[in-house]
Amino acid sequence: MSSHLVFCGRTLSRRCFMSRLAAATAASSTVVLLSTAAHAEPPEWQEYREEELGFRIEMRRGLSFKKETAPEDATYIVRWTTAEDRFDGMTLFVLASEYRDPVPAKDIYEYLREGGPATGFTPDREEARMVSGVPAREFIREADDISYINLAVVVDNRVIFIFVHGDRSIHGNPAGRRFLDSLALLRGGR
Repeated sequence: MSSHLVFCGRTLSRRCFMSRLAAATAASSTVVLLSTAAHAEPPEWQEYREEELGFRIEMRRGLSFKKETAPEDATYIVRWTTAEDRFDGMTLFVLASEYRDPVPAKDIYEYLREGGPATGFTPDREEARMVSGVPAREFIREADDISYINLAVVVDNRVIFIFVHGDRSIHGNPAGRRFLDSLALLRGGR
C-alpha cells in the first residue's frame, strides 16, 4: 500500500496527515489513560453548531470550539475546529477539517483501520453508520489498555471525526453513545 494519500492529484504523506490528526488528539488520549476520575453526575447537554464546517453535535454545556485557519499558502488544509471534554472516565473529542480538494473516504478509513488516531492501536472492528444520510464508519477498540470509538464521516472536502476514548467502561456509558449519535450534518450534508 502506498505511504501517501492522493487528493485530486496531490500527494499528502501518511506521516503528515496522521501527525496533524495525532497532534490534535494526543493530549486527550494520554490524559484518559492516566485518569482515575470517579463517575460524575449526568451532564447537562447543549447543541453546538459549526456552520462553516456544516455539522452539529451535542456536548456538555459550557464548552467551546477552538477554530483555526491555515495560512493562505497551505497546500491541503483550509481550516479546522476542535472541541474536547473530559468527564466520567472518558474523553469526548471533535476534530473537523476542511481541505482544498475533496477527500476520498476510503483513504481516511484505511488510516483508521491501521491504528486509532494518537493511540496507534488498531481497532477490533468497524461498523457502517449513516450520518444525515451520508455513509460513515465507526472504528471500535475494546481493550484493557485503551478503548475507543472513533466515528468518521467524509463529505466532499470535509472530514469530521468524533472520538470517545477511555477504559472499557466507555462502551456501556450512555453519555458516550449520546455524544456519538448526536452528530448531524447541516444543510443536508452540504
